[in-house]
Amino acid sequence: MRPRIFVTLMLALATLPSCSAISRTFDSGDGGSGSTSVYGHWVLATPLDSTVFAGATQVELVLAPGTFNVSATYPGRAPLAINGRAELATGGLLTLVPGSGDVSSVGLANGQPLTRLATASGGTLVLALPTTGVALPSSVWHRLEAARAAGRAR
Repeated sequence: MRPRIFVTLMLALATLPSCSAISRTFDSGDGGSGSTSVYGHWVLATPLDSTVFAGATQVELVLAPGTFNVSATYPGRAPLAINGRAELATGGLLTLVPGSGDVSSVGLANGQPLTRLATASGGTLVLALPTTGVALPSSVWHRLEAARAAGRAR
């Protein structure tokens, strides 16, 4: 059950209609171009009130080779922050392993890995369950710079 909670926390599960971004080229983990790399500073586009981030004003994911950080900003309270290891395998499989932060406040344990299929195109990152069938996004994120330019992030 803990992986399901982690999915909800980290990827803000919100089953969305099938997305053409899933079929686009996966980042091989070599850094790739800025438009197709899953690495970067992302802001959650999935509606926050349909996730464990209900009440948050913004949720960000900073994903770099070897590390990740998730932070959620709430009015009137300290932000939620989770840090850990990130590993991107050939084919787009992204494994996040929380190592520190507020993991216990959301029912998680440090060191418990979570693997998702990750793909990026332009300013959008899509994370999905790694299944053998049609991949349905579990969360959608926008590059922070693009979200700011569109007035959707601070």
